[in-house]
Amino acid sequence: MSDRGFWTLIRWRGAPVRVHWSLAVSAVVLGGFRLNPAGWLGIVLVVLAHEFGHAVLVRRYRLTVERIDLHGLGGECAYRGYATPWQSAVIAWGGVLAQALLLPVGFGLAPRVDESILRELLLSFGTPSLWMLLFNLLPVAPLDGHQAWNVLGLWRNRRRAEQRQSQARQRREEFDRMARGLADIESRDDLAPSDLELPNPLAEQIARAVRRAYEPEEPPQ
Repeated sequence: MSDRGFWTLIRWRGAPVRVHWSLAVSAVVLGGFRLNPAGWLGIVLVVLAHEFGHAVLVRRYRLTVERIDLHGLGGECAYRGYATPWQSAVIAWGGVLAQALLLPVGFGLAPRVDESILRELLLSFGTPSLWMLLFNLLPVAPLDGHQAWNVLGLWRNRRRAEQRQSQARQRREEFDRMARGLADIESRDDLAPSDLELPNPLAEQIARAVRRAYEPEEPPQ
């Protein structure tokens, strides 16, 4: 989306927070085409919370937020710096989770509010926000779901990598024990190879080879 039609609301840590006129159109549509300024404002706040959810995690990963745009398709948190695939997926979920925190307000608290204007504003945190959230989780670009769902495969790969590292560490520890045991045999005349503790079948094979080296050869018959 081009820079035309944007208006800067505020600056957050140096980054402009801008709103596009198309957001008003989306607010009217999501509000059921009713004359409901409080509900329209609520939808703007939902989009703002969503984008700030992204921005907080961008800062958490020591990246730079360049701008936060609110527009008719939702919004965009543009940032600068290198993010790993895992970080990109987590940042994508940040907006979804921030928006999800408003759902209990929209569905639980809003119906109990007596003041009509405040009730209409809070009701926007419920059904309209839920539809926006579900749409945004579709796994297609440029929606958040395009990157957010990658977290499942990335998490599985990380778990496999951790398991491989743990197994490799265990193997190194076993080889270190075997090496210390073999070095002990070589340095001590009073210790027979049969006294070596054997941690696994591979060590048994090595120890048998050591025993054969220590045992005298039988004379030919």
